[in-house]
Amino acid sequence: RKSCAEGGEVPAQTEALPEEIQTSLQGLASARALATMSFYETAAAGEDTELPFLPKCVQLDLQIAFTTFAVQQKYHPFELVVPPEKVPKALMYAGVFDPVTVMRRFDQGVGENEFVRIGHEALAARLTKRQISIMEQIFASYDVDGSGTL
Repeated sequence: RKSCAEGGEVPAQTEALPEEIQTSLQGLASARALATMSFYETAAAGEDTELPFLPKCVQLDLQIAFTTFAVQQKYHPFELVVPPEKVPKALMYAGVFDPVTVMRRFDQGVGENEFVRIGHEALAARLTKRQISIMEQIFASYDVDGSGTL
């Protein structure tokens, strides 16, 4: 019998294990399944990718963070931006703790659309057409009534 790390099922006797261990084993099984479907492979150079849909609540969190940290630009008083030195803190305020994004240095203030885009890129992995196709096939196999919902 294969272990979870080797792609096996989560053993039934795990019910006796602490909840934290059970959660870790389920995570390992999920990670293994994603790996077998090539979801950890990066897109080839120049390959088209798409960001998944940004849930409305996450978009709202990013907009609230922008509004909280934004100031008027000096030479464009009707345009709000998050000052460059506050962009990382504003992203963390919205729940974005991606180290690459948060540690990035911003040379100029960031407007609302750009701020939301930066947060979206940090929170979601870009997907290739092949990965999207695999997800659509899996979804369709569970959408037995064809309603587009599960």
